[in-house]
Amino acid sequence: MNIWAMCIKPNCEPDVHAAFDWCQKNGYVGIGGPLNRDPTSEADALVAYREAWRRLDRGVRPFVNEMAPDDFAFLQKDGVYYCCKILGEWKALKVGDERRNGLNLGHLREAKWVEVPMVMVPGSALRAMIRGGACRRVGGYEHIISDVSSLYEYYAVSSAIPSSAPIHKEVLVRRLEKMESSAFFSLANCEETEDMVCTFLQGQGWRLQKSTASRCQPKIECEFLRVDAGTLSVAAIQVKAGRKESIDVSSFGDVIERYSKVYLFSTASPPYINVPHPLPENLELLERSTIYDHYKRNPLELSRSLQLKLTF
Repeated sequence: MNIWAMCIKPNCEPDVHAAFDWCQKNGYVGIGGPLNRDPTSEADALVAYREAWRRLDRGVRPFVNEMAPDDFAFLQKDGVYYCCKILGEWKALKVGDERRNGLNLGHLREAKWVEVPMVMVPGSALRAMIRGGACRRVGGYEHIISDVSSLYEYYAVSSAIPSSAPIHKEVLVRRLEKMESSAFFSLANCEETEDMVCTFLQGQGWRLQKSTASRCQPKIECEFLRVDAGTLSVAAIQVKAGRKESIDVSSFGDVIERYSKVYLFSTASPPYINVPHPLPENLELLERSTIYDHYKRNPLELSRSLQLKLTF
């Protein structure tokens, strides 16, 4: 079973959303422009695509050759998110099919669409959608298959965000004890990951300066203050969420010079590259295990949206 991030937005005139809306209404997901001839097989479909469009079949290939029934695909339009369960095998819209008119679609799979709140979409799926592409396998999908399946089943019969009633600590502890850290960070989106690290630092006496979190700063997320024995210290933090978001430590030389303390955190593998030896005394590279172990002990400090994801 795979999890995919898709984008149905071919160049349809006059309505750019015509293909998306048609797929949603009729129970399909679709991709690629129409073909000039009817393909005889999945392999031939890729050849026909290249013949018609004179470009690589990078987005079409996984949809045709790798996607399968019971896979899940995430899509969004105008800020509304959907989790689709793939029900059928690949099929091509035939040359004479009237549905081709105005849709600019060449390949289809039957699917059931379920609307889900953005806050409940796993972070790894959101990151894959941000990266773009017509059909992209979600990185780390193997860690969140059961979560996505539960999410789909819940919203297939309900449209409400789960109750705002308090979530018991024991429920979260049991779930976290069964999870690997890779699954935990795959569920968290970028904002939830930043919240985790900021809350962790505040537990060590640092105080977040909210005004600095709203500025566009390429190297840091925000600043923290701490007063020890009458001496003020100012810290900066950078957080990167995603399997490919390694932090180049060598690029933070100017930041290290400006602040009393600099914290870096990445969920990538490897998390850090170009690490100087020895490390500057005021630089700390936070490990995933440090953050994960902290929240296994203190799950109620997690953001509300991440707590909800952990209850599925």
